Amino acid sequence: MTRTLGARASPGGPLGFLRTLRWSYTEARPVVLWVFNLRFLVGGMLAFSGEIAVVKAIAGATSWFLAVWAVYLVNGISDIAGDRANGSHRPLASGVLTEHAAVSWCVVLTAASVSIAVRISVVFVLLVVMMLSLGFAYSLGAHAAKRWAVPALTVAAAGGLLTYLAGAEAFHGTIAPAVPVFAIVMALWIAVVGHAKDFGDAIGDRIAGRRTLPIVIGDRSARRVVAVGSATIGVAAVLAAVLYPVLLSLVALGPCAVVVCALSLRRTGTDRRSRRRPYRAFMVSQYTVNLLAIGFAATP
Repeated sequence: MTRTLGARASPGGPLGFLRTLRWSYTEARPVVLWVFNLRFLVGGMLAFSGEIAVVKAIAGATSWFLAVWAVYLVNGISDIAGDRANGSHRPLASGVLTEHAAVSWCVVLTAASVSIAVRISVVFVLLVVMMLSLGFAYSLGAHAAKRWAVPALTVAAAGGLLTYLAGAEAFHGTIAPAVPVFAIVMALWIAVVGHAKDFGDAIGDRIAGRRTLPIVIGDRSARRVVAVGSATIGVAAVLAAVLYPVLLSLVALGPCAVVVCALSLRRTGTDRRSRRRPYRAFMVSQYTVNLLAIGFAATP
């Protein structure tokens, strides 16, 4: 049935090309892709020194966006079995996007990203290659990082950190001291609170053989770890904002941490949507802090 849907939904010619492109974009989780765009812009804005090489910045943002898209599309391909077990309606799991089409787009996106990166700087090329390598290491092979809780979030946090640095490099060719501080705090937020993503995916993760935090220590203990971790990083973020006024947006992680903590400890329903509420709060927190950072950086 799945193959029939995929074949029926993927006609040849220009129409099929556009449809597979759209489904590949959807499979890569647009809400996550745009968080990376925000991180990239924040990195550039925090490194603001009065002048921005607009063409170079746009080229850098495009290259990075394509790299992240390729990384998350590869992740979707590797997650097909687990997504179907979890009842996901994403394009690959539902069959509207074939695996062959997704792989083809991964190759195109990766090649395009690197081709653009070489026109920016050697440092930027290295950052792109590191991002792609981390992303593929996360999803591919018998020892894929996503199979274990700590390596998975370590890779995700590193990807976030690299994105802030890449933004600074593309915008200015320099990385101001404020950028690494902001990047490290947000990377820690990803590394710890990102475990909330696994609360609603235990069934599919067990089938896929993953050792996520809820599977290793149990759902209740995993929620406690996320709650305590979010509170700790929330306090650290507020302190960082006090020490570095240019990072005032980090104060927002304080109330965000309270929300994540409360949702993580709260008894929820057995449906996947209810169990993923802490993760949705985590995603909202990333948009909130990064948008505030852009707003404050743009204010004279």
